[in-house]
Amino acid sequence: MVCYSLRCSNSQRFQKALNSYNNDATIYNVLGNAHFNERNFDEAIDAYQRGLEIELQNLGSTHPNVIVTLSNLSETYKERGDYELALKSYYELLRLQNLKFGTMCHPDIAATMQSIAWVYDVTGQLSAALYCIKYSLALQQQFNETSKYNHIDFRKLSMTLSHAGCLLFRVNRVSTAMKYFDEALLIQRRNNYIGEGSFTIYNIALCHQSNGYYDKAIKCYTEALRLEEISNGKNHKDSSATLYKLGQVYFAVGDLDKALFHFHGALEVERENFSYANDLNNVARILIEIGYVHYFQGCHGLFHDVLREICELEEIAGGFIPGIRTMYQ
Repeated sequence: MVCYSLRCSNSQRFQKALNSYNNDATIYNVLGNAHFNERNFDEAIDAYQRGLEIELQNLGSTHPNVIVTLSNLSETYKERGDYELALKSYYELLRLQNLKFGTMCHPDIAATMQSIAWVYDVTGQLSAALYCIKYSLALQQQFNETSKYNHIDFRKLSMTLSHAGCLLFRVNRVSTAMKYFDEALLIQRRNNYIGEGSFTIYNIALCHQSNGYYDKAIKCYTEALRLEEISNGKNHKDSSATLYKLGQVYFAVGDLDKALFHFHGALEVERENFSYANDLNNVARILIEIGYVHYFQGCHGLFHDVLREICELEEIAGGFIPGIRTMYQ
């Protein structure tokens, strides 16, 4: 057995092994996985492509190894943000899976359809995303009904239902979205999926908020926050969005003190988890809400203090921060 220095990263170790086994697709795939885990996506893609080339030559297109490598390659394109290449790769993966599994309602085909839906979602193609997520959901449900084995992935099924609910909410089909969220939450509660449950309850709260049912929204956001803290610990970044939404709802019902309390909670979480880019806008967005609360409380000195802080953030960002101009008016 060859031992490598502990000072080497995993990708460096596998690259050394690759020098000895240059035609071994397995080594290329393991190297790709190591680069992916280290978020070196360009290197991961190179490794997966080389491994895929060897596998196609030696194993044939429907071999399980080829399908796994192509799946990894597709996922890496997606994570790198190359959505056009990701879609092309996912559709090729889907073609090979259909060749291998035929018309069977196989969970791997459902997973690929869900990944395609995700890409359509982030690129704003909501109708296509909704079609793919419903197709994935139908395959999962059909497989669950016909499977003779205990291979049902209820966690994945519940999150597919939640994803479908999110897409329906975004195309203003709120009542239909609620049905999907309720079904997802039933599975999550039955199986004690705390993290997934917090996500679904948060989205149920969004539905209540959009319908003006603020008491229900507050109850759901509060429950989502409780589950987030159980699942992720206190002050996890996910809690920031929930605290922010609670602030918005309390502001809408005129409870300015509670609105301010939750906005400050969201701000504390953002600052604790601050990296840059997106986080800079998030901090500014919360400060804008805090500024409005101070304004409506008649605390104009505090309002102008917040405004100055936002202006400083805008200088750091080197550009325009959405929402700030309306505060000047």
